[in-house]
Amino acid sequence: MSDDSNPKAAAQAPLLGCQGFNFEEWRGLFYPSRLKTGQFLSYYADIFSYLELDTSWFVIPRSETVRAWHRQTPAHFRFSLLLPSAISGEKGFRDCGGELMQFLEAVTVLEEKLAPIVIQTPPEMDLSWQKDLVAFLDTLPEDFRCAFDFTHPSWFCARVYDMLRTYGHCLCLSDRPEVGRELQLCADFLVIRLCGDSSRPVSQALDADRREDLVFLRNQIQALQHSHTLYLSCANAWNGFAPRALGGLCRELGLPEPVYGESQQDLFPFLALESR
Repeated sequence: MSDDSNPKAAAQAPLLGCQGFNFEEWRGLFYPSRLKTGQFLSYYADIFSYLELDTSWFVIPRSETVRAWHRQTPAHFRFSLLLPSAISGEKGFRDCGGELMQFLEAVTVLEEKLAPIVIQTPPEMDLSWQKDLVAFLDTLPEDFRCAFDFTHPSWFCARVYDMLRTYGHCLCLSDRPEVGRELQLCADFLVIRLCGDSSRPVSQALDADRREDLVFLRNQIQALQHSHTLYLSCANAWNGFAPRALGGLCRELGLPEPVYGESQQDLFPFLALESR
């Protein structure tokens, strides 16, 4: 008998999307060829429910840009942004109050559409930086949720998992050749990042057999969707073409496969978009 009073009792569909959307090379494959570049996000948001943006890793977005993202996407849509490298990399979480305030002011414009902020640490940052990270987390407002993607293996230990649980942040379940796959549940949400090997040409990823990985992801999602909010993003480097890889995952989960590309050219409301 299901517990209807428990909002976590019913299975929640995972929020699925790509790591980036503004790829001109997707024109004709994902985006209809006649679609204007300024219409990419609205089209993307009709297909997927989630988007991870790495542009903030390089430059903190302007509030007007973030406001446009909010306006061009439906109410159920969610965004994750990467914490700027100026904070997590260049300054190593030290003396970064100005940059942090500027970043948080920008992403706050997303309001209810803001998903966990992804914090990716550089490969050279090992566990010896934990004290600085804790000091940084002490300055972070409690209403911001974060997902940590550590790229040095020393972070994968009990003391770090306890730290994340204390602050209510999650450890990303990432697919990285340098650190391997580690599932540790530290919060009531989980960010899954299918990054692939970015050091190899994307074309090589097209030939990768991902059947075993898709089964693993299906099993984890089905086990956790009753208890956790799940966000999953896929990079082109994971299987050559992120939308196709997500279609394969949808098949495994028994979800409708995304339909996109030239066949949808005449179905997309161009005129409505042009008025936005």
